[in-house]
Amino acid sequence: MHRLDRYFVTVLLLVLVAPSAAIAQGLSSPKDIFRANLEATGGESAWDAVHTMHTSGEMVMALDMGTMSMNNDTWIIRPDHLLTKISVIEAPEGVPAGDNTIYITPDGGWIDGMQGRQNINDLPPNVRSSFDAGMYGKEELALLERADEDFTLLDPRDVEGSMAYVVEVKGDVTTRRFYDQESLLLVATETPSPMGGMAMTYPGDYQETSGLLIPRSTESDIGMGTMTMTVKAVEINNPDLTPAKLAEMAGN
Repeated sequence: MHRLDRYFVTVLLLVLVAPSAAIAQGLSSPKDIFRANLEATGGESAWDAVHTMHTSGEMVMALDMGTMSMNNDTWIIRPDHLLTKISVIEAPEGVPAGDNTIYITPDGGWIDGMQGRQNINDLPPNVRSSFDAGMYGKEELALLERADEDFTLLDPRDVEGSMAYVVEVKGDVTTRRFYDQESLLLVATETPSPMGGMAMTYPGDYQETSGLLIPRSTESDIGMGTMTMTVKAVEINNPDLTPAKLAEMAGN
């Protein structure tokens, strides 16, 4: 009995004095976690070598009024050019169907849609900042360029059955990013919803492209329903994709 008691006390002390998982892995700061995520998905140098990226896929929105599906193509040229073309395949009755184009350059940009052209700088800060970060191909590269004071490492949280590191990102809007403690993959983000409150997005189905792990599906709670994005193809570092070509494709 005494031997069992001493064994129990020893294990208990080890648990109490052991560092947290983040510290044990050397992940004691948000930027440590960003770098670990980059390494887990292909390596920081490999991601930094991505100069252009083209993704194509489909978005499906499950709304109270019905289902809306769209094709989506996005081209980026790091760090400040983006072109996205969205075409509606199916829409509920009464919902106007049409194409949308988003075009951003260092000089500005616009969104063309059913309601005409809107200046990119007139978008809400959280929408504009998501485009800016997306032009890096991998958002963690953009986050590493920001000041340490922009981030707070919060207590770990359970995300769909696995514990995740939680990094709060401060800016025009405050968001949170969740990284699985074992795989170090990004498994969720939390952002302000246009409908009020916070919206959760869950990237998943990570697949390798040119040595890089890229999520091929994303599920989001958009307040008035859910949206699923599926990436069907990824092309990296196409030498023919230039700012002039992007402008031509945008019809600018």
